[in-house]
Amino acid sequence: MHAIDGEPFLEASLGDVRVNLFETALYDDDACDVNPGFLHASFQVRDLEAFLSDPLWVAKLAWGPTIIKGGFGHRRIAFFETFPGCRIELMEEVGD
Repeated sequence: MHAIDGEPFLEASLGDVRVNLFETALYDDDACDVNPGFLHASFQVRDLEAFLSDPLWVAKLAWGPTIIKGGFGHRRIAFFETFPGCRIELMEEVGD
Protein backbone atom coordinates (compact mmCIF):
# COMPACT_ATOMS: atom_id res chain seq x y z
CA MET A 1 0.00 0.00 0.00
CA HIS A 2 1.13 3.56 -0.80
CA ALA A 3 -0.49 7.00 -0.75
CA ILE A 4 -0.31 10.12 -2.91
CA ASP A 5 -1.54 13.28 -1.17
CA GLY A 6 -3.40 11.09 1.33
CA GLU A 7 -5.16 9.00 -1.35
CA PRO A 8 -4.35 5.31 -0.71
CA PHE A 9 -3.60 2.87 -3.49
CA LEU A 10 -2.27 -0.64 -3.89
CA GLU A 11 0.73 -1.28 -6.11
CA ALA A 12 1.22 -4.88 -7.23
CA SER A 13 4.04 -6.23 -9.37
CA LEU A 14 3.53 -9.17 -11.70
CA GLY A 15 6.99 -9.81 -13.13
CA ASP A 16 7.85 -6.65 -15.06
CA VAL A 17 4.23 -5.45 -15.06
CA ARG A 18 3.21 -3.05 -12.28
CA VAL A 19 -0.49 -2.59 -11.49
CA ASN A 20 -1.71 0.36 -9.36
CA LEU A 21 -5.23 0.15 -7.95
CA PHE A 22 -6.93 3.42 -6.91
CA GLU A 23 -10.45 4.17 -5.76
CA THR A 24 -10.26 7.65 -7.30
CA ALA A 25 -7.90 9.25 -9.79
CA LEU A 26 -5.61 12.21 -9.11
CA TYR A 27 -7.31 14.23 -11.85
CA ASP A 28 -10.81 13.76 -10.36
CA ASP A 29 -12.14 16.76 -8.47
CA ASP A 30 -14.34 16.58 -5.37
CA ALA A 31 -17.49 17.14 -7.42
CA CYS A 32 -16.79 14.13 -9.66
CA ASP A 33 -19.05 11.13 -9.20
CA VAL A 34 -16.94 8.07 -8.53
CA ASN A 35 -17.98 5.12 -10.67
CA PRO A 36 -16.60 1.74 -9.72
CA GLY A 37 -14.27 0.14 -12.21
CA PHE A 38 -11.31 0.89 -14.42
CA LEU A 39 -9.80 4.41 -14.18
CA HIS A 40 -6.78 4.38 -16.48
CA ALA A 41 -3.82 2.34 -17.68
CA SER A 42 -0.37 3.38 -16.47
CA PHE A 43 2.88 2.86 -18.36
CA GLN A 44 6.43 3.52 -17.23
CA VAL A 45 8.59 5.32 -19.81
CA ARG A 46 12.28 6.21 -19.80
CA ASP A 47 11.79 9.81 -20.94
CA LEU A 48 8.43 11.50 -20.35
CA GLU A 49 9.75 14.72 -21.91
CA ALA A 50 10.01 12.94 -25.28
CA PHE A 51 6.25 12.41 -25.23
CA LEU A 52 5.56 15.94 -23.95
CA SER A 53 7.55 17.44 -26.81
CA ASP A 54 5.62 15.47 -29.46
CA PRO A 55 2.68 17.53 -30.82
CA LEU A 56 0.55 14.40 -31.31
CA TRP A 57 0.86 13.50 -27.60
CA VAL A 58 0.53 17.11 -26.39
CA ALA A 59 -2.80 17.38 -28.23
CA LYS A 60 -4.09 14.53 -26.02
CA LEU A 61 -2.65 15.85 -22.71
CA ALA A 62 -5.44 15.81 -20.09
CA TRP A 63 -3.58 16.51 -16.81
CA GLY A 64 -0.03 17.22 -15.66
CA PRO A 65 2.84 16.82 -15.86
CA THR A 66 3.56 16.75 -12.14
CA ILE A 67 5.86 14.97 -9.73
CA ILE A 68 4.39 12.59 -7.16
CA LYS A 69 6.17 10.92 -4.28
CA GLY A 70 5.47 8.13 -1.86
CA GLY A 71 6.87 4.82 -0.67
CA PHE A 72 7.61 4.00 -4.32
CA GLY A 73 10.00 6.99 -4.66
CA HIS A 74 9.50 9.99 -6.97
CA ARG A 75 7.75 9.82 -10.33
CA ARG A 76 6.97 12.42 -12.96
CA ILE A 77 3.54 11.67 -14.43
CA ALA A 78 1.15 12.96 -17.06
CA PHE A 79 -2.30 11.78 -18.19
CA PHE A 80 -3.43 11.64 -21.81
CA GLU A 81 -6.95 11.06 -23.11
CA THR A 82 -6.45 8.99 -26.23
CA PHE A 83 -10.19 9.08 -27.00
CA PRO A 84 -13.14 10.21 -24.85
CA GLY A 85 -13.24 8.33 -21.57
CA CYS A 86 -9.97 6.43 -22.12
CA ARG A 87 -7.08 7.93 -20.16
CA ILE A 88 -3.56 6.59 -19.91
CA GLU A 89 -0.83 7.64 -17.53
CA LEU A 90 2.80 7.84 -18.56
CA MET A 91 5.31 7.96 -15.73
CA GLU A 92 9.05 8.10 -15.35
CA GLU A 93 11.12 7.43 -12.25
CA VAL A 94 13.00 10.56 -11.12
CA GLY A 95 15.73 10.93 -8.53
CA ASP A 96 14.90 11.85 -4.96
